[in-house]
Amino acid sequence: MKLPLRYNLRSLVERKTRTAMTILSIATAIFLSIMMVALSRGLVETTRATGSPLNVIVLSQGAESMEFSAIDAEIVHHLQALSGQPLVSAQAYISTFVAIGGVEKRGVVRGLHATTALGIHDNARLLEGRLPNRGFELAVGNLAATKLGVAPSALAIGQAVDFEGQSWTIVGRFEAPNTILDSELWADVDDILLATKRSDYSAVMLRTKDAKAAGDILFALALRTDIRVGARAEREYYGVKARAMEPLRSVALVMTLMLVLGGILAGMNTMFTSISGRTREMGVLLVLGYHRRAVLFSFMLESLAMCLAGGLVGCTAGLLLNGLPMKIPMGVFRFVVDAQTLAMAMALAAFIGIVGALVPVLRVARLSVVAALRD
Repeated sequence: MKLPLRYNLRSLVERKTRTAMTILSIATAIFLSIMMVALSRGLVETTRATGSPLNVIVLSQGAESMEFSAIDAEIVHHLQALSGQPLVSAQAYISTFVAIGGVEKRGVVRGLHATTALGIHDNARLLEGRLPNRGFELAVGNLAATKLGVAPSALAIGQAVDFEGQSWTIVGRFEAPNTILDSELWADVDDILLATKRSDYSAVMLRTKDAKAAGDILFALALRTDIRVGARAEREYYGVKARAMEPLRSVALVMTLMLVLGGILAGMNTMFTSISGRTREMGVLLVLGYHRRAVLFSFMLESLAMCLAGGLVGCTAGLLLNGLPMKIPMGVFRFVVDAQTLAMAMALAAFIGIVGALVPVLRVARLSVVAALRD
């Protein structure tokens, strides 16, 4: 004979304190697991989405990033003469302290030309104002205020900020959703070279007509002996940046596993306490004619129901993280909580519910009816 579901529902309601505490503990574990996964996915997706398959980035030979690259003007002229006529953009890239209202914050500034900026970075679009021209002007990314830790009003059009010994006037605002570009400050490249007292560029961006043309340019540059540069697909460049985040992803994975283990142990402890206190109840159910398997399944079902409820609460709270911005040294990324993450979280909650109750239930299953009634 099987136990009716209303028996389990009544049991959960009557033991509301235990039920609430179990749901809360599981919800906390699920929420923290979602946070770790969303952080990891946000980092990877932001860095990878920044690169375009049509772009080639040219750095000085041996340089691994734009911060440590130096390309002189002669090389730029050679690149402009490449077959295939790619769109060429010589850029300067600096990480510097930006003074806003007398307070200095670390920011990322990209120097480029207004005429080629949106052609090279096709994932960006102007929201208001215009792109910067000569005269120490700036366009700010949609998440630049988050990166700098200031109110958006501090970076409104017409406001001024100071860095590299110059005062820069904000003339526009752009967005490049889900990319590192979204948190940058853009200025005219010649103004950046003047302010930083340098004559070389950080990188040269080449925009090709298709992925095949990009591959042809990479092959051609690899064969050139008159100019020694390091060229790679922009998507590959940011892919390397993403792989540099692997230690953080590993930490997130370890923390997630620890949370899972903690959730299982908490569930086991809760179920041990619950079942130990209900051993006589199980004996009575067996005497009343209910099958042992049905009784044990009923207790497993209670555990699973509580953990799934905790999973739903944790997922609901985890959804609040979706799109939440977070600062990293090279920019700002957003937490990513999607259907795959939520499905993983609910599967984790179910796993905790089953494994957490399995050991104590099997222990009680070995007791005889008489032993259960005497307990």
